[in-house]
Amino acid sequence: MSGGNQNFTYDSEGMLIKSDPMGNEFWRKYYGVPNRRCGIAEPYIVDDNSILLPGYKHYTPDNGPVINKWTRTWILTVDSLGNIKDEWESPKNVENGVATRMLKMPDGNWLYTTAEFIPIPGQIDDFGLHPKIVCRDNSFNLVWERYLGNYPTSANQTIDLQTTHDGNYIVTGRSAFEASVGGCFVYKFAPNGEGIWRYLDNCEPVEDCEQYLGGVTELPGGSVVAAGYVENFAEGKAYGLLIKLDKNGCIDTLCSGTTGTYEVELVSKIKVYPNPTSDMVTIRNPIGNVIEIFDLAGRLVRSERVSGDTQMISLQGIPPSAYVVRMQEKTLRVSYQIIKQ
Repeated sequence: MSGGNQNFTYDSEGMLIKSDPMGNEFWRKYYGVPNRRCGIAEPYIVDDNSILLPGYKHYTPDNGPVINKWTRTWILTVDSLGNIKDEWESPKNVENGVATRMLKMPDGNWLYTTAEFIPIPGQIDDFGLHPKIVCRDNSFNLVWERYLGNYPTSANQTIDLQTTHDGNYIVTGRSAFEASVGGCFVYKFAPNGEGIWRYLDNCEPVEDCEQYLGGVTELPGGSVVAAGYVENFAEGKAYGLLIKLDKNGCIDTLCSGTTGTYEVELVSKIKVYPNPTSDMVTIRNPIGNVIEIFDLAGRLVRSERVSGDTQMISLQGIPPSAYVVRMQEKTLRVSYQIIKQ
Protein backbone atom coordinates (compact mmCIF):
# COMPACT_ATOMS: atom_id res chain seq x y z
CA MET A 1 0.00 0.00 0.00
CA SER A 2 1.20 3.49 -0.77
CA GLY A 3 0.15 6.82 0.67
CA GLY A 4 1.55 9.97 2.19
CA ASN A 5 2.40 11.75 5.41
CA GLN A 6 1.99 15.52 5.65
CA ASN A 7 2.61 17.96 8.47
CA PHE A 8 1.35 21.50 8.87
CA THR A 9 4.51 23.17 7.58
CA TYR A 10 3.61 21.92 4.09
CA ASP A 11 6.38 19.34 4.05
CA SER A 12 5.16 15.93 2.96
CA GLU A 13 6.64 12.55 2.17
CA GLY A 14 5.62 9.36 0.45
CA MET A 15 4.76 6.28 2.50
CA LEU A 16 4.90 2.56 1.70
CA ILE A 17 3.40 -0.14 3.92
CA LYS A 18 3.68 -3.91 3.64
CA SER A 19 1.07 -6.01 5.44
CA ASP A 20 -0.17 -9.58 5.53
CA PRO A 21 -3.50 -10.62 3.92
CA MET A 22 -5.35 -9.67 7.14
CA GLY A 23 -3.93 -6.15 7.15
CA ASN A 24 -1.37 -6.68 9.91
CA GLU A 25 1.60 -4.42 9.25
CA PHE A 26 5.05 -5.92 8.58
CA TRP A 27 6.92 -2.67 8.01
CA ARG A 28 6.46 0.98 7.01
CA LYS A 29 8.82 3.28 5.12
CA TYR A 30 8.77 7.03 4.47
CA TYR A 31 10.41 8.74 1.49
CA GLY A 32 10.98 12.48 1.45
CA VAL A 33 13.38 15.39 1.30
CA PRO A 34 13.57 18.25 3.87
CA ASN A 35 11.70 21.40 2.85
CA ARG A 36 10.03 19.66 -0.06
CA ARG A 37 6.54 18.42 -0.75
CA CYS A 38 7.13 14.82 -1.81
CA GLY A 39 4.69 12.05 -2.57
CA ILE A 40 4.35 8.68 -4.24
CA ALA A 41 1.54 7.13 -6.26
CA GLU A 42 0.58 3.49 -6.73
CA PRO A 43 3.55 1.06 -6.47
CA TYR A 44 4.46 -1.30 -9.30
CA ILE A 45 5.97 -4.66 -8.33
CA VAL A 46 8.72 -5.44 -10.83
CA ASP A 47 9.97 -8.68 -9.23
CA ASP A 48 10.47 -10.28 -5.79
CA ASN A 49 13.06 -7.70 -4.79
CA SER A 50 12.16 -4.59 -6.82
CA ILE A 51 9.21 -2.22 -6.34
CA LEU A 52 8.84 0.88 -8.47
CA LEU A 53 7.43 3.95 -6.67
CA PRO A 54 6.37 6.78 -9.03
CA GLY A 55 5.92 10.17 -7.42
CA TYR A 56 6.91 13.81 -7.29
CA LYS A 57 9.01 16.49 -5.64
CA HIS A 58 7.58 20.00 -5.30
CA TYR A 59 9.25 23.12 -3.98
CA THR A 60 7.15 26.21 -3.32
CA PRO A 61 8.95 29.27 -1.89
CA ASP A 62 7.44 31.11 1.06
CA ASN A 63 7.62 34.36 -0.87
CA GLY A 64 8.69 35.68 -4.23
CA PRO A 65 7.29 35.13 -7.74
CA VAL A 66 5.60 31.88 -8.66
CA ILE A 67 8.31 31.34 -11.29
CA ASN A 68 10.53 30.25 -8.39
CA LYS A 69 8.28 27.24 -7.82
CA TRP A 70 9.63 24.02 -9.31
CA THR A 71 8.45 20.48 -9.75
CA ARG A 72 9.96 17.15 -10.77
CA THR A 73 8.79 13.62 -11.41
CA TRP A 74 10.53 11.40 -8.85
CA ILE A 75 10.75 7.62 -9.35
CA LEU A 76 12.21 5.32 -6.69
CA THR A 77 13.16 1.67 -6.92
CA VAL A 78 13.10 -0.06 -3.52
CA ASP A 79 13.80 -3.63 -2.40
CA SER A 80 11.41 -6.05 -0.69
CA LEU A 81 12.08 -4.29 2.65
CA GLY A 82 11.42 -0.83 1.26
CA ASN A 83 15.08 0.26 1.16
CA ILE A 84 15.99 2.56 -1.74
CA LYS A 85 18.00 0.84 -4.47
CA ASP A 86 17.86 3.60 -7.08
CA GLU A 87 16.09 6.87 -7.82
CA TRP A 88 15.52 9.12 -10.81
CA GLU A 89 14.23 12.68 -11.28
CA SER A 90 12.95 14.48 -14.34
CA PRO A 91 14.35 17.88 -15.32
CA LYS A 92 12.97 20.87 -13.40
CA ASN A 93 9.41 21.92 -14.35
CA VAL A 94 9.26 19.56 -17.33
CA GLU A 95 7.08 17.19 -15.31
CA ASN A 96 4.90 17.90 -12.29
CA GLY A 97 5.13 14.34 -10.98
CA VAL A 98 3.28 11.06 -11.38
CA ALA A 99 -0.15 11.25 -9.75
CA THR A 100 -1.36 8.03 -11.38
CA ARG A 101 0.04 4.53 -11.64
CA MET A 102 2.88 3.56 -14.01
CA LEU A 103 2.16 0.91 -16.61
CA LYS A 104 4.54 -1.49 -18.29
CA MET A 105 3.91 -1.50 -22.05
CA PRO A 106 4.19 -4.61 -24.27
CA ASP A 107 7.40 -3.21 -25.81
CA GLY A 108 9.00 -2.97 -22.35
CA ASN A 109 8.76 0.81 -22.01
CA TRP A 110 7.10 2.63 -19.10
CA LEU A 111 3.95 4.74 -19.50
CA TYR A 112 2.59 7.35 -17.09
CA THR A 113 0.79 10.69 -17.05
CA THR A 114 1.97 13.93 -15.53
CA ALA A 115 1.78 17.67 -16.25
CA GLU A 116 4.21 20.35 -17.37
CA PHE A 117 4.26 23.46 -15.20
CA ILE A 118 3.87 26.58 -17.33
CA PRO A 119 3.72 29.55 -14.89
CA ILE A 120 1.06 32.19 -15.53
CA PRO A 121 2.05 35.70 -14.43
CA GLY A 122 0.26 36.67 -11.23
CA GLN A 123 -1.10 33.17 -10.57
CA ILE A 124 -0.21 30.74 -7.80
CA ASP A 125 -0.87 27.13 -6.83
CA ASP A 126 -1.52 24.73 -9.72
CA PHE A 127 -2.41 27.23 -12.44
CA GLY A 128 -0.40 26.61 -15.56
CA LEU A 129 -0.39 22.81 -15.49
CA HIS A 130 -0.40 21.27 -18.97
CA PRO A 131 -1.17 17.52 -18.63
CA LYS A 132 0.69 15.07 -20.82
CA ILE A 133 1.42 11.38 -21.42
CA VAL A 134 5.03 10.28 -21.11
CA CYS A 135 6.74 7.12 -22.38
CA ARG A 136 10.25 6.23 -21.11
CA ASP A 137 12.54 3.26 -21.55
CA ASN A 138 13.94 1.11 -18.71
CA SER A 139 16.65 3.69 -18.04
CA PHE A 140 13.93 6.39 -17.98
CA ASN A 141 15.20 8.02 -21.15
CA LEU A 142 12.39 9.83 -22.96
CA VAL A 143 10.87 7.83 -25.83
CA TRP A 144 7.96 10.18 -26.57
CA GLU A 145 5.48 12.52 -24.91
CA ARG A 146 2.06 13.84 -25.93
CA TYR A 147 0.06 16.73 -24.46
CA LEU A 148 -3.52 16.01 -23.40
CA GLY A 149 -5.42 18.63 -25.36
CA ASN A 150 -4.78 22.37 -25.47
CA TYR A 151 -4.66 23.30 -21.78
CA PRO A 152 -1.66 25.58 -21.30
CA THR A 153 -3.41 28.08 -19.01
CA SER A 154 -5.47 25.97 -16.62
CA ALA A 155 -5.23 23.96 -13.43
CA ASN A 156 -5.27 20.44 -14.79
CA GLN A 157 -4.57 17.12 -13.14
CA THR A 158 -4.53 13.49 -14.23
CA ILE A 159 -5.85 11.12 -11.58
CA ASP A 160 -6.08 7.56 -12.93
CA LEU A 161 -4.61 5.54 -15.80
CA GLN A 162 -5.76 2.10 -17.00
CA THR A 163 -5.29 -0.27 -19.91
CA THR A 164 -8.19 -1.40 -22.12
CA HIS A 165 -8.89 -4.82 -23.63
CA ASP A 166 -8.03 -3.59 -27.13
CA GLY A 167 -4.48 -2.60 -26.13
CA ASN A 168 -5.13 1.09 -25.66
CA TYR A 169 -5.22 3.28 -22.55
CA ILE A 170 -7.66 5.51 -20.65
CA VAL A 171 -6.80 8.40 -18.34
CA THR A 172 -9.14 10.50 -16.18
CA GLY A 173 -8.69 13.79 -14.40
CA ARG A 174 -9.70 17.38 -13.85
CA SER A 175 -9.79 20.32 -16.26
CA ALA A 176 -10.26 23.73 -14.64
CA PHE A 177 -10.33 27.25 -15.98
CA GLU A 178 -10.18 29.15 -12.68
CA ALA A 179 -9.89 28.23 -9.02
CA SER A 180 -13.61 27.43 -8.73
CA VAL A 181 -14.62 26.82 -12.35
CA GLY A 182 -13.94 23.49 -13.95
CA GLY A 183 -14.91 20.07 -15.12
CA CYS A 184 -13.46 16.63 -15.69
CA PHE A 185 -12.30 14.49 -18.59
CA VAL A 186 -11.90 10.93 -19.83
CA TYR A 187 -9.31 10.46 -22.57
CA LYS A 188 -8.58 7.30 -24.55
CA PHE A 189 -5.33 7.04 -26.45
CA ALA A 190 -3.26 4.56 -28.46
CA PRO A 191 0.10 3.03 -27.40
CA ASN A 192 1.90 5.77 -29.36
CA GLY A 193 0.04 8.48 -27.43
CA GLU A 194 -2.26 9.51 -30.26
CA GLY A 195 -5.77 10.38 -29.08
CA ILE A 196 -8.70 8.10 -29.95
CA TRP A 197 -11.49 10.05 -28.22
CA ARG A 198 -11.98 12.55 -25.42
CA TYR A 199 -15.01 13.21 -23.23
CA LEU A 200 -15.29 16.53 -21.35
CA ASP A 201 -17.91 17.24 -18.71
CA ASN A 202 -18.37 20.72 -17.25
CA CYS A 203 -19.72 21.53 -13.80
CA GLU A 204 -23.30 22.57 -13.24
CA PRO A 205 -23.53 25.48 -12.60
CA VAL A 206 -20.62 26.49 -14.80
CA GLU A 207 -19.25 28.81 -12.09
CA ASP A 208 -18.52 28.15 -8.40
CA CYS A 209 -17.99 24.46 -9.02
CA GLU A 210 -15.19 21.91 -9.19
CA GLN A 211 -15.45 18.44 -10.65
CA TYR A 212 -13.06 15.48 -10.58
CA LEU A 213 -12.96 12.01 -12.10
CA GLY A 214 -10.67 9.51 -10.41
CA GLY A 215 -11.01 5.75 -10.65
CA VAL A 216 -11.84 4.39 -14.09
CA THR A 217 -12.51 0.88 -15.37
CA GLU A 218 -13.56 -0.78 -18.61
CA LEU A 219 -16.55 -3.14 -18.68
CA PRO A 220 -16.48 -6.39 -20.71
CA GLY A 221 -18.40 -4.84 -23.61
CA GLY A 222 -15.97 -1.96 -23.95
CA SER A 223 -18.00 0.65 -22.05
CA VAL A 224 -16.10 2.84 -19.58
CA VAL A 225 -17.20 3.77 -16.05
CA ALA A 226 -15.44 6.55 -14.11
CA ALA A 227 -16.15 7.74 -10.56
CA GLY A 228 -15.44 11.06 -8.88
CA TYR A 229 -17.18 13.95 -7.18
CA VAL A 230 -18.59 17.45 -7.66
CA GLU A 231 -18.23 20.38 -5.28
CA ASN A 232 -21.01 22.91 -5.90
CA PHE A 233 -19.88 26.00 -3.99
CA ALA A 234 -22.98 27.96 -5.00
CA GLU A 235 -25.17 25.41 -3.16
CA GLY A 236 -22.64 24.60 -0.47
CA LYS A 237 -22.99 20.91 -1.32
CA ALA A 238 -20.86 18.05 -2.63
CA TYR A 239 -22.07 15.12 -4.72
CA GLY A 240 -20.72 11.79 -5.79
CA LEU A 241 -20.25 11.52 -9.55
CA LEU A 242 -20.54 8.44 -11.77
CA ILE A 243 -20.11 8.58 -15.55
CA LYS A 244 -20.65 5.77 -18.03
CA LEU A 245 -19.42 6.08 -21.62
CA ASP A 246 -19.82 3.68 -24.49
CA LYS A 247 -16.80 2.26 -26.33
CA ASN A 248 -16.69 5.35 -28.56
CA GLY A 249 -16.62 7.82 -25.67
CA CYS A 250 -20.29 8.81 -25.93
CA ILE A 251 -22.13 9.20 -22.65
CA ASP A 252 -24.89 6.77 -21.69
CA THR A 253 -26.05 8.31 -18.41
CA LEU A 254 -24.54 10.59 -15.80
CA CYS A 255 -25.70 10.31 -12.19
CA SER A 256 -24.77 12.77 -9.45
CA GLY A 257 -25.85 11.29 -6.13
CA THR A 258 -28.18 8.25 -6.18
CA THR A 259 -30.47 6.80 -8.83
CA GLY A 260 -33.42 4.46 -8.69
CA THR A 261 -36.48 3.25 -10.59
CA TYR A 262 -37.74 6.81 -11.03
CA GLU A 263 -34.64 7.89 -12.96
CA VAL A 264 -34.53 4.71 -15.06
CA GLU A 265 -38.14 5.23 -16.14
CA LEU A 266 -37.40 8.82 -17.14
CA VAL A 267 -34.50 7.79 -19.36
CA SER A 268 -36.48 4.99 -21.03
CA LYS A 269 -39.17 7.46 -22.16
CA ILE A 270 -36.83 9.98 -23.79
CA LYS A 271 -36.56 9.83 -27.59
CA VAL A 272 -34.19 11.99 -29.68
CA TYR A 273 -34.77 11.86 -33.46
CA PRO A 274 -34.13 11.96 -36.37
CA ASN A 275 -30.48 11.08 -36.13
CA PRO A 276 -28.66 11.99 -38.35
CA THR A 277 -30.58 15.18 -39.15
CA SER A 278 -30.08 18.05 -41.57
CA ASP A 279 -32.10 20.62 -39.59
CA MET A 280 -34.66 19.87 -36.86
CA VAL A 281 -34.12 17.50 -33.95
CA THR A 282 -37.12 16.35 -31.90
CA ILE A 283 -36.89 15.43 -28.20
CA ARG A 284 -39.86 13.49 -26.85
CA ASN A 285 -40.41 13.47 -23.06
CA PRO A 286 -37.47 15.74 -22.23
CA ILE A 287 -36.39 16.10 -18.60
CA GLY A 288 -35.47 19.28 -16.73
CA ASN A 289 -36.13 22.85 -17.75
CA VAL A 290 -33.42 23.37 -20.37
CA ILE A 291 -32.08 21.39 -23.34
CA GLU A 292 -28.48 22.20 -24.23
CA ILE A 293 -26.47 21.24 -27.32
CA PHE A 294 -22.67 21.10 -27.12
CA ASP A 295 -19.98 20.45 -29.69
CA LEU A 296 -17.43 17.71 -28.99
CA ALA A 297 -15.02 20.25 -27.51
CA GLY A 298 -17.59 21.00 -24.79
CA ARG A 299 -18.69 24.41 -26.15
CA LEU A 300 -22.38 25.30 -25.83
CA VAL A 301 -23.87 25.97 -29.29
CA ARG A 302 -27.61 25.99 -28.56
CA SER A 303 -29.83 26.27 -25.46
CA GLU A 304 -33.65 26.00 -25.38
CA ARG A 305 -36.13 26.08 -22.52
CA VAL A 306 -38.44 23.05 -22.34
CA SER A 307 -41.99 24.03 -23.23
CA GLY A 308 -43.80 20.68 -23.56
CA ASP A 309 -43.66 16.89 -23.84
CA THR A 310 -42.29 17.19 -27.38
CA GLN A 311 -39.60 19.77 -28.06
CA MET A 312 -38.32 20.63 -31.54
CA ILE A 313 -34.95 22.41 -31.89
CA SER A 314 -33.59 23.89 -35.09
CA LEU A 315 -29.94 23.24 -35.91
CA GLN A 316 -29.81 25.92 -38.59
CA GLY A 317 -26.56 27.87 -38.49
CA ILE A 318 -24.66 25.02 -36.81
CA PRO A 319 -21.94 23.45 -39.00
CA PRO A 320 -22.33 19.76 -39.94
CA SER A 321 -20.65 17.66 -37.24
CA ALA A 322 -21.36 15.52 -34.19
CA TYR A 323 -23.02 17.18 -31.19
CA VAL A 324 -24.24 16.24 -27.72
CA VAL A 325 -27.79 16.92 -26.54
CA ARG A 326 -27.87 17.28 -22.74
CA MET A 327 -30.77 17.45 -20.25
CA GLN A 328 -30.85 17.34 -16.46
CA GLU A 329 -33.48 16.86 -13.75
CA LYS A 330 -32.74 16.64 -10.02
CA THR A 331 -29.66 14.43 -9.73
CA LEU A 332 -29.97 12.82 -13.16
CA ARG A 333 -28.34 14.12 -16.32
CA VAL A 334 -28.64 12.37 -19.69
CA SER A 335 -26.86 13.06 -22.96
CA TYR A 336 -27.35 11.85 -26.51
CA GLN A 337 -24.99 12.22 -29.43
CA ILE A 338 -26.52 13.46 -32.69
CA ILE A 339 -25.10 14.04 -36.16
CA LYS A 340 -25.83 17.26 -38.07
CA GLN A 341 -25.50 16.50 -41.80
